[in-house]
Amino acid sequence: MQSEHVRAAARYVAGVPAPSVIALNGLVATEAINHFMLAVTGMHHNPDDTTSTIHLPRRRERADQMPRRDKDCPWCSRHGHLGRGDS
Repeated sequence: MQSEHVRAAARYVAGVPAPSVIALNGLVATEAINHFMLAVTGMHHNPDDTTSTIHLPRRRERADQMPRRDKDCPWCSRHGHLGRGDS
């Protein structure tokens, strides 16, 4: 329903009218929903477990990714900017 100009500007891959990113978006959305659901229902019992799962579909593997926090980082430290919003 959008104009051709708007559709062309929104393409992920030049020359491909509709590349298949649905599966990738689905994996990412599912992981985010699971983290949110466990957090708000209190079912995530270990607050120190912040592991995310990386899906590697071509190798048919899944790997855990543990985020790190650098105490001197201006973004991810407790005094950094990440997640502070307007404050």
